[in-house]
Amino acid sequence: MKTFLKYTFPILTIIILVLAVWLSHQPGDISGRESAHLAQLLGVTDVFLRSACHYMFFFLITFCCGVSLVLWEKPLWWLLLMLPLCWLDEASKPMIIGRHFSWVDVGKNAAGAGAGMLLTIVVWVIQRKRS
Repeated sequence: MKTFLKYTFPILTIIILVLAVWLSHQPGDISGRESAHLAQLLGVTDVFLRSACHYMFFFLITFCCGVSLVLWEKPLWWLLLMLPLCWLDEASKPMIIGRHFSWVDVGKNAAGAGAGMLLTIVVWVIQRKRS
């Protein structure tokens, strides 16, 4: 089972990262229509959905990457590389029609990544106690 997970989590990390980058780099009008439609289906506001996605995607990417590091017994400090990615995701937005850079969104990305790092540390501690 551990071998299965060792390969599953890196693949899951890449899938979530690609999905997050693809969704966040849609032109403004397309992104607006898609998020409004999805928000209506979920019964939440568009503003809530867009905000929650920053936290959620960076939490999931960081946590899945962190679990991969734990399973492969690699140093957890590699997770700090998520922080420049939080900025880079926003820094690339001005190149897309109808999108803009937002420090608030960088903060949301970083908060999600930070939560993923904390949960990864919990998993790492539990795994070390079992070993």
